[in-house]
Amino acid sequence: MVNRLRISALCMGSIFFASYSVAQQDLNYKVCYKDVCFKTEVMSTPAQREQGLMFRETLPEKQALLFEFEANGRFAFWMKNVKFPIDMIWIDENKTIVHIEANVPPCQKDPCQVYVPAVYARYVLEIPAGAAKDADMQPGGQFSFEINSLIKKN
Repeated sequence: MVNRLRISALCMGSIFFASYSVAQQDLNYKVCYKDVCFKTEVMSTPAQREQGLMFRETLPEKQALLFEFEANGRFAFWMKNVKFPIDMIWIDENKTIVHIEANVPPCQKDPCQVYVPAVYARYVLEIPAGAAKDADMQPGGQFSFEINSLIKKN
């Protein structure tokens, strides 16, 4: 049974990857911490959030991915099929930093380490490794977003 599930998951993953473009999304959004701003792709659908940075060659300086969720939660992230280290910042609904994982390395072998904070967040921001330290980001720090929510409301 376990082997069937693994084969099914591998097949579904291959189909998903083949059908999803790894090209960058719209970078017309901006997320700022103090005077440091990042051109940002917003990941607001389940498919976008699942893909994230997988299979990309790099995350350029001053660019970011912002994972937007419908509700607060303890969101787990991993580095499967990501080729470079990043910083992960969990942000609450008030745009306050609640947790930081700095210089998270790519996953080298299964099972990949899972990063999940003990606190609830609404967003997770992925930025180039070292950018959080360079901007002196700390829990309790405040972000500003120049985006509109892309979550579709029912």
